[in-house]
Amino acid sequence: MYKKMLVGGLLTKGIKEAYKAYKKSGGRSITEIMKSGVRGAGKRKDAKEDLKYGIKMHGRGKLTKRELAKLRWRKKL
Repeated sequence: MYKKMLVGGLLTKGIKEAYKAYKKSGGRSITEIMKSGVRGAGKRKDAKEDLKYGIKMHGRGKLTKRELAKLRWRKKL
C-alpha cells in the first residue's frame, strides 16, 4: 500500500490543511527555496526547516500535538 509522505512523517489532515494555507499565503516549496539563493543557499536541510516552520505558523490551532511532533527536527544518530 502506498502512503503519501511529507516532511517529518506521514501526511495527516491537519498538516495537509496547514500546508495549503502556507502555499495560499505565498509560501514556497522545498525546490523553490533551494533554487533561490536567499535562504539556505541551496541546502535541502535549511529548505525543509523553513517549510516546517511555515506549516507550523499557518497551522496554529489546527494541528494536534502528534502532528506538531512529526514536524519537529529530529537529530539522526
